[in-house]
Amino acid sequence: MSQEQLACMLGVTRGAVANWESIAAVAPSSQRLGVLARCTGVSYEWLATGRGQMVFVRAEEGERPSAWVAESPEEARLIMRYRTGDATIRQVLMRIAEVEG
Repeated sequence: MSQEQLACMLGVTRGAVANWESIAAVAPSSQRLGVLARCTGVSYEWLATGRGQMVFVRAEEGERPSAWVAESPEEARLIMRYRTGDATIRQVLMRIAEVEG
Protein backbone atom coordinates (compact mmCIF):
# COMPACT_ATOMS: atom_id res chain seq x y z
CA MET A 1 0.00 0.00 0.00
CA SER A 2 1.43 3.38 -0.93
CA GLN A 3 1.57 6.41 1.35
CA GLU A 4 -0.90 8.10 -1.00
CA GLN A 5 -3.40 5.21 -0.78
CA LEU A 6 -3.16 5.07 2.99
CA ALA A 7 -3.51 8.84 3.26
CA CYS A 8 -6.66 8.71 1.11
CA MET A 9 -8.21 5.98 3.30
CA LEU A 10 -7.41 7.91 6.49
CA GLY A 11 -8.37 11.33 5.18
CA VAL A 12 -4.92 12.84 5.76
CA THR A 13 -2.16 14.11 3.50
CA ARG A 14 0.61 11.90 2.12
CA GLY A 15 2.99 14.10 4.10
CA ALA A 16 1.28 13.11 7.37
CA VAL A 17 1.81 9.43 6.55
CA ALA A 18 5.44 10.15 5.63
CA ASN A 19 5.92 11.90 9.00
CA TRP A 20 4.59 8.82 10.84
CA GLU A 21 7.18 6.70 9.02
CA SER A 22 10.11 9.04 9.54
CA ILE A 23 12.94 8.62 12.05
CA ALA A 24 11.59 11.56 14.07
CA ALA A 25 8.17 9.86 13.94
CA VAL A 26 5.21 12.01 14.87
CA ALA A 27 2.59 9.57 16.14
CA PRO A 28 -0.94 9.69 14.74
CA SER A 29 -3.81 10.39 17.13
CA SER A 30 -5.30 7.38 18.90
CA GLN A 31 -8.45 7.65 16.77
CA ARG A 32 -6.40 7.62 13.55
CA LEU A 33 -4.28 4.82 14.94
CA GLY A 34 -7.45 2.73 15.27
CA VAL A 35 -8.40 3.39 11.66
CA LEU A 36 -4.82 2.70 10.58
CA ALA A 37 -4.93 -0.65 12.40
CA ARG A 38 -8.19 -1.62 10.67
CA CYS A 39 -6.97 -0.53 7.23
CA THR A 40 -3.68 -2.39 7.43
CA GLY A 41 -4.66 -5.47 9.44
CA VAL A 42 -2.07 -4.65 12.07
CA SER A 43 -3.02 -4.87 15.74
CA TYR A 44 -3.83 -1.58 17.47
CA GLU A 45 -1.84 -2.60 20.54
CA TRP A 46 1.26 -3.29 18.45
CA LEU A 47 0.98 0.03 16.59
CA ALA A 48 0.45 1.98 19.80
CA THR A 49 2.94 0.26 22.08
CA GLY A 50 5.05 -2.21 20.11
CA ARG A 51 3.74 -4.99 22.37
CA GLY A 52 1.62 -7.99 21.51
CA GLN A 53 1.12 -9.59 18.11
CA MET A 54 1.84 -7.38 15.14
CA VAL A 55 -0.72 -8.96 12.85
CA PHE A 56 -4.38 -8.88 13.72
CA VAL A 57 -5.57 -12.44 14.42
CA ARG A 58 -8.90 -13.28 12.83
CA ALA A 59 -11.60 -15.19 14.63
CA GLU A 60 -12.32 -18.78 13.66
CA GLU A 61 -15.13 -19.55 11.24
CA GLY A 62 -18.48 -18.72 12.85
CA GLU A 63 -16.88 -16.93 15.80
CA ARG A 64 -17.67 -13.23 16.19
CA PRO A 65 -14.42 -11.27 15.90
CA SER A 66 -13.60 -8.70 18.57
CA ALA A 67 -12.73 -6.19 15.84
CA TRP A 68 -13.35 -6.04 12.12
CA VAL A 69 -10.35 -5.50 9.88
CA ALA A 70 -10.52 -4.52 6.21
CA GLU A 71 -8.82 -7.08 4.02
CA SER A 72 -8.09 -4.72 1.13
CA PRO A 73 -7.78 -0.99 0.41
CA GLU A 74 -11.11 -1.15 -1.44
CA GLU A 75 -12.88 -2.68 1.57
CA ALA A 76 -11.31 -0.06 3.84
CA ARG A 77 -12.60 2.70 1.53
CA LEU A 78 -16.12 1.26 1.74
CA ILE A 79 -15.95 1.09 5.52
CA MET A 80 -14.69 4.66 5.75
CA ARG A 81 -17.36 5.86 3.30
CA TYR A 82 -20.04 4.19 5.40
CA ARG A 83 -18.69 5.69 8.63
CA THR A 84 -18.28 9.19 7.24
CA GLY A 85 -21.33 9.22 4.98
CA ASP A 86 -24.69 10.69 5.75
CA ALA A 87 -27.81 8.56 6.27
CA THR A 88 -28.50 8.37 2.52
CA ILE A 89 -25.03 7.02 1.73
CA ARG A 90 -25.30 4.45 4.52
CA GLN A 91 -28.73 3.32 3.26
CA VAL A 92 -27.44 2.91 -0.30
CA LEU A 93 -24.42 0.93 0.85
CA MET A 94 -26.61 -1.31 3.00
CA ARG A 95 -28.99 -1.96 0.08
CA ILE A 96 -26.03 -2.99 -2.06
CA ALA A 97 -24.66 -5.22 0.71
CA GLU A 98 -28.00 -6.95 1.14
CA VAL A 99 -28.45 -7.83 -2.55
CA GLU A 100 -28.42 -11.59 -2.95
CA GLY A 101 -26.45 -13.04 -5.77
